[in-house]
Amino acid sequence: MSAKKEKDKHEFEKFLKMHNINETGVINSRKKWDQLYSWNNKPIEFSILEDYQVKIDSTLRYNGTSMRNLNFEKEVLVILGELRNDIKILKEDVAILKQDVAMLKEEVEILKSDVSVLKQFHNI
Repeated sequence: MSAKKEKDKHEFEKFLKMHNINETGVINSRKKWDQLYSWNNKPIEFSILEDYQVKIDSTLRYNGTSMRNLNFEKEVLVILGELRNDIKILKEDVAILKQDVAMLKEEVEILKSDVSVLKQFHNI
């Protein structure tokens, strides 16, 4: 990427970071459009509507690696938190299941001894 495009890309990143998520931004200069084009790094598609109005059809996004997607990071952190909670619950469930298995083993041993007593009693 040329030095001008790289500079435009970084300038547009700064412009984006001045806005909040879901806030409407306004591009009111050709310079900003040039920066947007450099940042997007691909053609911008549009439709021609009645009275020759133009509607942009594509979602514009950064295709490089230097700008972090904060929404994605937040989503990943939330998912990791949920996974930690799920793992904690699963560990507790496993501990309970281990206790249940130990109790069942004891009951099986008691039943085996009862069966052997009954076999002896009935001469089986």
